[in-house]
Amino acid sequence: MKNSLLVLLIILVMGCSPAEKNSTGKGYVVISPEVAEILAELGCSDQIIGVTEECTYPEELQSKQSVGKFGEIKLEDIVKLNPEIVFTTELEQQELADKLEKLGIKVVRSYPKSVSGVYKTIITLGNEVGKSKEAELLVASLKQQVAELESNMPKRPRVYLEIWNNPLMSVSDNSFVGELIELAGGDNIFTELERDYARVKPEMVITADPEIILSFSKQTFEEISQRKGWNNISAVKNKAVYNESNLNSDHIFRAGPRFVLGIRDLQEIFKSHAN
Repeated sequence: MKNSLLVLLIILVMGCSPAEKNSTGKGYVVISPEVAEILAELGCSDQIIGVTEECTYPEELQSKQSVGKFGEIKLEDIVKLNPEIVFTTELEQQELADKLEKLGIKVVRSYPKSVSGVYKTIITLGNEVGKSKEAELLVASLKQQVAELESNMPKRPRVYLEIWNNPLMSVSDNSFVGELIELAGGDNIFTELERDYARVKPEMVITADPEIILSFSKQTFEEISQRKGWNNISAVKNKAVYNESNLNSDHIFRAGPRFVLGIRDLQEIFKSHAN
């Protein structure tokens, strides 16, 4: 009942019916940074009229109208822009997508969870925006780059990637990030976890003895090395610990075209520590 009242209120404020709003829509609102990158790569930057604050790449997106932050989208601002399509991800944006559809606004939802999922998403989005050929060429290019990178890794170092430190969280091989580690030639220490991104125990990391640590937990090398027992880990002994200061997290975590750069970034790290 509460959601229905909200939808009705917005319709009244905007002064038109859902059908009228949808029939005159112009341009795209994109509230997923990954999708924004894909659409820009397909040549749709000029058609994008609204984004979230996190849609910072490519640079031209930074001049677009903001409709809020990723987890704090302003529904009214989207409606005011009168979009032809709103591109969302899933998870916490599902409720917002449902509300937009009730208003008669077309919503395209994308949530690639693997490299193959990125390829499928690019094709799907290309079909939606009339860029099918461009999408096919982009996917072909990405596949070729991945194949070239895969054939260029002589050693498989043990790798631990830390999403956060309190609680301690890492990635499984089944996750998008875990797949990038493997494609770059690394050996993720957590083959399986209860979820793709899940809590782990410090003892598990110590026992696995990673040769390289990739930390996105906002902690310095000194802070990580001072954890109990972590000074015995090979990566800490050899100072093979990388964080946000020398590794672009967007290349690693965003399931968009720049994932190839993520593979390349990781591969350069892995090679620098190859025996």
